[in-house]
Amino acid sequence: MTLLADLIRKRGSRVVATAIPAIRAIPDTKIAKIAKIARVNPKTDQTAEPTRVEKMHEVNLLVNFVGANEGWTEEEILIARERARNDLENALLSFRELAADCRLVKVNALLESNPDSLRAVYTDMQSNLTNVILTIAIRGKASCEMRIPKARYDPFQLLDLIEKYGHQTH
Repeated sequence: MTLLADLIRKRGSRVVATAIPAIRAIPDTKIAKIAKIARVNPKTDQTAEPTRVEKMHEVNLLVNFVGANEGWTEEEILIARERARNDLENALLSFRELAADCRLVKVNALLESNPDSLRAVYTDMQSNLTNVILTIAIRGKASCEMRIPKARYDPFQLLDLIEKYGHQTH
């Protein structure tokens, strides 16, 4: 039995939102201001292939994140880590997908618990070594994820942008 099959069986059946192509929610002039948060300087930010140690570290972060969200025991987390070491590349792909599913479940739960809200944003700073992952859902429209380099992430600027433009509906 594969690691992914074990994880899927453990997760049970959960309904998550399906993403549809994004509809531009704000005018182009304001997109430039938002993109300033995630701008990367190619001279200083390296995009080299991660080493095996870095991949192992990322798998451990992902296993911890998924395990905590799925209610796994410490023993189940240790077993998942051990199995992931045997097939690192497939484990990375599988756990990245599982982590994305966990984030979608969280952002949808935020929308369900706040029926008057049109949008929900979940910030994940734990499951990725170099990026903050924002999961954004717009009720009845779409959901998406945005990766922002941790070195350039400013949560206060993000809150300011949400406050300025979050009330607009297009």
